[in-house]
Amino acid sequence: MKKWPRTNCLRIRDALLRSFAALTTATLCAVDWPQYRGPNHDGISTETIRTNWSAEPPRQVWKVPLEPALSSFSVSGGKAFTMVRRPVDNGEQEFCIALDADTGAELWASAPLGIADYPNGGVGPDDGPRSTPSVDGDRVYVLTSYLRLYCLSVTNGAVIWSRDLVTEYGSTVIAWQSAASALIDGDLVFVIGNAANQSLFAFHKSDGTEAWKGQSDVMTQASPIAAMVAGVRQIIFFAQSGLVSVAPDTGSVLWRYPFPFSTATAASPVVGNDIVYCSAAYGIGAGAVRVTDSGSQLTANEVWRAPFTSMNHWATPVFTNGHL
Repeated sequence: MKKWPRTNCLRIRDALLRSFAALTTATLCAVDWPQYRGPNHDGISTETIRTNWSAEPPRQVWKVPLEPALSSFSVSGGKAFTMVRRPVDNGEQEFCIALDADTGAELWASAPLGIADYPNGGVGPDDGPRSTPSVDGDRVYVLTSYLRLYCLSVTNGAVIWSRDLVTEYGSTVIAWQSAASALIDGDLVFVIGNAANQSLFAFHKSDGTEAWKGQSDVMTQASPIAAMVAGVRQIIFFAQSGLVSVAPDTGSVLWRYPFPFSTATAASPVVGNDIVYCSAAYGIGAGAVRVTDSGSQLTANEVWRAPFTSMNHWATPVFTNGHL
């Protein structure tokens, strides 16, 4: 069985220190970073960040130890949210935790959210939850490694509602489990599962009721994105079949871009104007399509394809000034 090379894994937490350090460069009015890759799902901050680090290095504000995990952080309302793996009486479970963004003090930990078991190996002793919490108002949304979707209270981590994609829909958990983060857009939360004719999901963020489900695309570890492309708001999933764009309100497919798969795909799609880029490791490479609107339908035409090169494994590129 193939394993994920440790050199290809983006380490949000150092395997030895297992800590998160907050840095400051000046007194700033911080902008929230409420979801994976930021408020616009593009990895770009709207804040002004000074660059004279050599002359005036950033100052560490706090540093705290954290249990093993591969999750990133979301920040909203003065709180930093992430996932960790912690021991319980009958083994280990995944938890969502909230830290004070000013001090690093733990404000709360959720109830156990699901089993923390990662049998495929290749990651190391710091293996743990993969996804990043998504924050919207007074709620935080979490998709666990074993496809349980939770809506928690930002105040204390209490469970408001939950859905189990495995037991309710027959989804199967892929090798190395799910790393995709729940995506919030408008009044819906979007996730990718893994069941025939019901792999793509939208739930009402208020109460967890199903808005729509459909398609049979096998999931990957890549998180979906929301973007305006060719003048149309859409949700873009990166499945084993390739890119799948759907209408947010109905789930109807707007366009597809077939793209090869091998072992694991984890980087999210990237939108630059009306071009959508995707990439995968394990010898796959990268590609891009231009999406056009004919008035009656959207069409995706390949702009270029680069096999065996420009392979993004975990790290998703940032688009700026016409470049990745």
